[in-house]
Amino acid sequence: MKKRLKNFLQSFCVLFLPIFMFGIFGPSEVFFGNYSELGFVYGEFGWKFLAAGVVGTIVSAIILSLIPERIRMILEGMIWGVSVAAYIQVMFLNRGLEQIGVTAEGYQPAKVKVIQNGIIWGIIIIAAIVLAVLLKNKWNRIVTLVSLVLILMQGIGYVSLFISADKEAFEYPESELCLDMSEQFTVSSDENVIMLILDNVANEWFEEARVTYPDILDQMNDFTYYTNADCNYYGTYPSVVHMLTGNPLDVELSVNDYFKQCWSNERTDNYYDLLREHNYKINVFTHLSEVLTGGNSLDLIADKIDNVVEKNAAVSIDYNLLYKTMLEMSLYRYVPDGMKPQFDVGMEQYQDIVTHPENEMMYSNPNFYNTLLDKGLTVVEDKNYFTVNHLNGGHEFINDEYCQYNQDVSRDQTIKGMFVMVNEYLKQLKEAGVYDNATILVLADHGTGQNAQPILFLKRPHETHDVIQETNAPVTYDELVPTIVKCLGEDSTEFGETFDDFKQDEVRHRKFYDRAYDGNFPSVKRYDGMEGGANVYREYQYDGNLQNIQQQYYDALFSSIPMVDSYY
Repeated sequence: MKKRLKNFLQSFCVLFLPIFMFGIFGPSEVFFGNYSELGFVYGEFGWKFLAAGVVGTIVSAIILSLIPERIRMILEGMIWGVSVAAYIQVMFLNRGLEQIGVTAEGYQPAKVKVIQNGIIWGIIIIAAIVLAVLLKNKWNRIVTLVSLVLILMQGIGYVSLFISADKEAFEYPESELCLDMSEQFTVSSDENVIMLILDNVANEWFEEARVTYPDILDQMNDFTYYTNADCNYYGTYPSVVHMLTGNPLDVELSVNDYFKQCWSNERTDNYYDLLREHNYKINVFTHLSEVLTGGNSLDLIADKIDNVVEKNAAVSIDYNLLYKTMLEMSLYRYVPDGMKPQFDVGMEQYQDIVTHPENEMMYSNPNFYNTLLDKGLTVVEDKNYFTVNHLNGGHEFINDEYCQYNQDVSRDQTIKGMFVMVNEYLKQLKEAGVYDNATILVLADHGTGQNAQPILFLKRPHETHDVIQETNAPVTYDELVPTIVKCLGEDSTEFGETFDDFKQDEVRHRKFYDRAYDGNFPSVKRYDGMEGGANVYREYQYDGNLQNIQQQYYDALFSSIPMVDSYY
C-alpha cells in the first residue's frame, strides 16, 4: 500500500507538471496578458481549467501508478522529458517569437530553427527515458523533486498574475465606453469621406492577384491607383493611428504616450475641428479599440470620434471555441518550432469567441459583404459622414473569390473576394446617388515584410475616368491627412504636402519602419506590462520603389532603434 501511494504521488507530480503548464498556467498567462483584447473575464474558463486539471491529474495518476513498473517509468520519463523541453522552450528558445495571429500565412519558422529545436527536444526526451530506465530509485527522487520545483516556480508566477491584474480581468462592467457599431453602414445624402482600410494587403500581393483576375478593378474606373505608395510602418500599430491623425511615430515615446501625442496636439485638433466645420459626423469602426488608443481609455478620442459612446457591455460567449482557443494559444508558446504553425490561432478565431449582440461590428470580409447585401446602406440627411471601416482584408485568407467563408483558398482568391466586397459597396453608393460627391479611399494599413508597400486607391469628389488612372508617384501616408483636407476644398498647407505634390517617375527619399527582436538590445515589456516580442524598430531608407526597399531587406541594410516598449 505504501509503495502504491508512493507511485501515485510520483505519477501525480510527473503528470501535473505538463497539465499545469499547458492547461492552467499557460492559458492564464495568455489571458492576463491580453484580456483587454479578448473581451471575456477569467472566470469564463480559468477556474474550470484548474478544476479539470486537478481532477484529470488524479485520475490519470491512479491509472499510471497501477501500470507495471518498467513501462510506468518509461512513460513517466517520456512525459517528464516533454515537460522539461517545453519549459526550456518557453524560457530560452522562444526569443523573438512572432505574436500569435500576426500574419495571414501564420507562423512560418525557418527550417534551420525547426531542425535545431527538434534536436534539442529529442535529446531531452531520449535522455529522460534512458535515465528513468538506468537510475531507477534515484530517478524516482530526481523526477519528483524537479517536477515539484518547476511546478512551484510556475505556481508563484501563476499567483502573481492575479495579484497584478485589474478588476476588469474578473468582472464585466455594467456599461463601458466603446465604439458604437450601429452606423457602420450609414452614409450621408450630401458629402462623405469614406476609408475602407483592408488590413495587411501588400501591393505586390494585389498585383499578383490582378494577373489571375484581370477584371478585379473594372468597377473602379474613377479612382487613381498609387502603385508606389509607402505606409511608413509595418503593423496596424502605429499605422492606423498615423492614418487618422497624420502624426509620425516618435520612437522615443512609449506606446501609450505616442497615442496621447497623436490625439492631443494642435495639428490633430485643427484637423478634426475642420471636419466639424464641414458638418461631418466622424465614425471609426474597428474590432480592436487598442489600435486607436493602446492602453489608454477611449476618453482620449471621445472629443474627436463621434461613435465613442457608453453602452451596455453584455456579451455572448462560444464556450467550446473559448476552451479550444485558450489551449491552442497556450500550446503555441510551449511546443517546438516545427509544431507552432498548428497552434497559431488566427485573429478571426479568437474574435469569434465573444460577440456583442447589441453592438456587433462586421469585421471579416464575408460578414461585411453579406450584411451589405442583406441590409444595404442607410442614407441620412442631417449630417455629412466621415466613415472609417477597418476590415480583415488580407490579414487572414478566409474568403473565396465570391467573398464567402472558405479557409481552403489562395491569397489571390481572398484578394479577389475583398474587391467583390468593395465593388458592392461602391455600387450601393452609386444607387443611393451619393457616389459622385464622395471622397473614397480603398487602402491597406500596411503590407507585409519586404512586400512593404500597401494598396492605395483614391477617388476625389466628382472625379471620373473612362479607365482607372495609375501613377508611380512616391507618396506616403504622411500625405494622407493633407490630401483629405484638400478634397474638402480647404487649404492643406498647415497639414503638409498632399499626394498631388509628387509626380510620376519622381525620385524621393523615404523611410520605412519594421519591428523585430534583436538580441543585441535589451528586451522590453509590452505596452500593457506583459513581456513583448519585438524590442527594436528597423529603419529602412530608400529612394525608389518597392524593388529598392526589397533590396534593403535582402541586404539587411537597416538601422536598429531600441523601443521604449512594444505593442506586439
